Amino acid sequence: GIYFKVIEEGLIQDNDTIKLIETSPYDITISDIVKCYYTKGTNKQMLQSILEIPYLPDKLRKNLTTFTE
Repeated sequence: GIYFKVIEEGLIQDNDTIKLIETSPYDITISDIVKCYYTKGTNKQMLQSILEIPYLPDKLRKNLTTFTE
């Protein structure tokens, strides 16, 4: 999956350009996060990799952290 951060709200139209400004240094997909969440972090290596992402939303981090206990 692909995730975009909205820098400036507005409307896009046909022929507008979406520009990739920066690639993530983390090799984690949205699908990985969903799988980790629904399997309650059984893949501990994946769980740790996800928790290392500094911009992970606080609520998601809190929920995933419960799987480390």
